[in-house]
Amino acid sequence: MNKKSEIIKKNKKGITMSVEIIFIVLIGTIVTMLVVMMISKNYFNAQKFMCKLTGTCEENKDGVKDVEIINATCGEAKSEIIKHVKLCKQHGEDGNVKGTCYVIILPSDCGPKRDELYNELVSKHNLNTTVIYDGEKKAVIVYDYEKKIVEIR
Repeated sequence: MNKKSEIIKKNKKGITMSVEIIFIVLIGTIVTMLVVMMISKNYFNAQKFMCKLTGTCEENKDGVKDVEIINATCGEAKSEIIKHVKLCKQHGEDGNVKGTCYVIILPSDCGPKRDELYNELVSKHNLNTTVIYDGEKKAVIVYDYEKKIVEIR
């Protein structure tokens, strides 16, 4: 009987160790799956990691998207400005942007004049905007979150 109890104790130790090993393998598998999911969903981004490491990245505040720079030709200047004013207004109303949305760069001072642009935005597109821009080389489209209005500078 003594031998039977020793065999049973040895079997219990083996079972206990097997359960512990299975538990460790299970936890390891779950952690591995989580890490793979995070990497595949861009939670870990090498570029973001490097800029944080070097201290050269600008933080987005309140989940605001980055400023997009668009190079446009003189012929498409007016349509690009109008298109991006609409987009900026939509992004601002959705809460995705606070401040500068787009910067449109032209090859020379060939953009539309202030009055022409303002009249088209108000009359044709029903967009209440403030236009400070007057045909310069660069048009900066900004969403004023407090006033809920798009400005073209």
